[in-house]
Amino acid sequence: MMMQTMFSHMLETSIIMSVLIVIVWLCSPLLERKYSPRLLYVVWLAITIRLLLPFPVTLSEAPIHIQAGALQESTVWKAPLVQDVFPITNVHSQAQVHSNEQAVFWSKTFILKVLQNIWIAGTLLFVLYHLLSYFQFIRHANRWSIDATPEQNALFETVQRELRIKKNVTLRKSIFITSPMLYGIVKPTVVLPAIDYPSSDLHLIFKHELTHLKRHDLVIKIVVFVVQALYWFNPFVHLLAKKFNETMELICDEHVVNGQDQQYKIRYMETILQSVEQQSQRSASFTSNYNGGIKTVKKRFKNISWNGTKKKGFVALGAFIVIFAVSSSLIAFGPQGNETKKVEAAQPTKNETGDTENTSAQDTDAIVEKAPITGVYAETSRHAALERLIIDYFDIPEEDLGTTKYYYNYVDVDADGAEEIFTVVMGPYSSGSGGSTALLVKENGSGEVHLQQALTLIQSPVIISDQITNGYKEIVVMYSGGGASGSYVALTANNGKYTPVNDGRTLEGLEGITGQAIISNDIAKDMEEGKAMYLSQGE
Repeated sequence: MMMQTMFSHMLETSIIMSVLIVIVWLCSPLLERKYSPRLLYVVWLAITIRLLLPFPVTLSEAPIHIQAGALQESTVWKAPLVQDVFPITNVHSQAQVHSNEQAVFWSKTFILKVLQNIWIAGTLLFVLYHLLSYFQFIRHANRWSIDATPEQNALFETVQRELRIKKNVTLRKSIFITSPMLYGIVKPTVVLPAIDYPSSDLHLIFKHELTHLKRHDLVIKIVVFVVQALYWFNPFVHLLAKKFNETMELICDEHVVNGQDQQYKIRYMETILQSVEQQSQRSASFTSNYNGGIKTVKKRFKNISWNGTKKKGFVALGAFIVIFAVSSSLIAFGPQGNETKKVEAAQPTKNETGDTENTSAQDTDAIVEKAPITGVYAETSRHAALERLIIDYFDIPEEDLGTTKYYYNYVDVDADGAEEIFTVVMGPYSSGSGGSTALLVKENGSGEVHLQQALTLIQSPVIISDQITNGYKEIVVMYSGGGASGSYVALTANNGKYTPVNDGRTLEGLEGITGQAIISNDIAKDMEEGKAMYLSQGE
């Protein structure tokens, strides 16, 4: 269940961030002309971090709602409902409801699980492929490498001191690679091709690679790789990775040529061009090596040749932060109005004389639209293990067992495919003026039961909503504590425990609520006809 919830949230985040990535990508030519590459760096980093957070950040009353019905964990066959508390007709037993909803439930759940498994498999394959490629690349690079010359090491140490890098960095030469690169987080290594570079070129190469090290670009590349692995199915995330890599190269170039004359910049561009011409293999993951093609090279040269001063872009960054926050909070997935469900419950129609008309079969669809809640009678068979739990929990003496009755249904409150037992216990040991006590019970495969939570002030029927919050379906009940007029409240779970009824979220009605109204029995009628189940010793 946790994995499915995470997957659903990732899909939501993927859609929202894809829109933002496209907007930034379309605006990037203008931003690159006017502002320092550091602005785009912060923007790409913010989007990357947001993609790593697998939970939605939306307003409760977001103006834009995207219905995600195909990803719901369960579906209920909608039958019209009529009872004293709210309109319910044609109430069905639990078994009847299951037989009607099973096909739709399994079809949607199956699709979600298939997509989830494809995502997991794709993520694992993506990670495995790139890790194997990286280790194979490094193994060959090291295998065919030799120590740098004393002169090269001396120049390398000089550049390290210039950049104030105190970390131990190794310098190697390899015939396996065709362009300079940096790899390794714990033990960083700069590898040169087996080419006799003049000292002026080496100074530029060392400064470029060590600048990547100083800016922790390899760490950022690993973070971006994790995002790519999680969102391997999203081409816009791969576009983000490409543009982020380009931006890191632009910033690195700026650091190298900062404060230098035009001749220095020309020499630096010639060194870059030489490395690109020699580069034959594709860019390796987790290294500073990046082959963005001729367009990237032109962009780098244009940025290096710039003699003016580019704006830092604080205003533009502030605008992005606002857009970033708004784009995440104004789009919500799922049914609209999660916090407050305004309602006028469907009422039986009356004829001109004021008498209530019987609802015909032709009227069924209209009532379904007004009250999409399935009424469910309580189970009729006794449950010995549940009875023993009730007796032990309330400490009911044997002589008083005949004063306490119980109703129960099987419900899947955490939508994990395994049903729990929801029972309402009515009697002098479990009831008061505000309602009765309900027990949410887990049952294992061997028939043993254990208490998950007790809820007081419960009045039947109890609506098990389709709305899922924190991995659990919300529970909607009537609350009329303290002599106040009754109102519906929604109970949400936190860490597997539902909020008490008197702390529930008040609803203005039942409009927009879908789910099952369990224990929809007419209690008084059951008692009159002798159908109520009173406690007895386990049979």
